[in-house]
Amino acid sequence: MSRALSLIFDVRVIAVIMQILLIALLFSGASILARNFLNNADRLGDAQFICRDGSVAYRCAYDFMNNEAGFDISDAPLGYENTDPYWWALWNGIANTFRVGIISVIAMTVVGTLTGIARLSNNWLVNKIALAYVEITRNTPILIQLLLFYFTIVLGLPDIREAIQPLGLPIYLSNRGMSLPWPQFMTSASTWIAFIVLGIIQFQVTWMYLGRREERTGRSSNRILWGLAGFFLIA
Repeated sequence: MSRALSLIFDVRVIAVIMQILLIALLFSGASILARNFLNNADRLGDAQFICRDGSVAYRCAYDFMNNEAGFDISDAPLGYENTDPYWWALWNGIANTFRVGIISVIAMTVVGTLTGIARLSNNWLVNKIALAYVEITRNTPILIQLLLFYFTIVLGLPDIREAIQPLGLPIYLSNRGMSLPWPQFMTSASTWIAFIVLGIIQFQVTWMYLGRREERTGRSSNRILWGLAGFFLIA
């Protein structure tokens, strides 16, 4: 009896049992999804899966993605017209998601860094403001923060026809969102970007070369000045 109890309460045995239960749960969920798909396919009939060549196949259920979307997208980073197919509208949505994600990661990295620096500040007010920000954002559920932000700030902004410009900057705030200036790349943009990359490489090479020369000769040189001079000369 004691041996059986020791096996039941053994951490390794519990881990194996939990893994078996998880695998069984995953297989059960997959079988339920597959059964629902087949049942719905039978209920809809073959008309939903007719290919362009007249054959019937499940893969043709997504042929409608080639049809004209017929709706507008206000912010389409890849370019979009309401006559474009559904799949192009989907790609624009994915591009928008990536753009928002990248901007959010960069912005939150900057905010987090500044907050961390503020927490280390000797200024009492700055330190306590950073502490309050950290404690509020960490201990409050994200959903509550989003709802509070939406109802107190977004709904309080004016209509898009009366959008406000804070400090006269090219930024427009309304209850539809925030509009920011965005670079418009011309045909020569690729050449300009290539020169910028070459300038950055040149700056790094100049910095390393002058640093090694300082170690050899013991004579200091203005690495930043020479690096920037070469960068602007190339760019």
